[in-house]
Amino acid sequence: LGYREAKLLAPCVLGEAGARLRGHEFHYASVIDPGDDEPLASLADGEGNGIGQAGGRRGNVTGTFFHAIAGA
Repeated sequence: LGYREAKLLAPCVLGEAGARLRGHEFHYASVIDPGDDEPLASLADGEGNGIGQAGGRRGNVTGTFFHAIAGA
């Protein structure tokens, strides 16, 4: 939990695949069975250490506890 940098794994409303977004995360959950969902982004903490994948996407629908900060 805390400041994060997200790298998008696929194009979506937030940007193209590979785009980097800065923001924060203050909720978390464990996914038991992702079904057909793919991860939305890979995350790094405020010091740049990779901490795994986050969020989910299926088609044009996305969901994540990562909150992007506009223009950051």
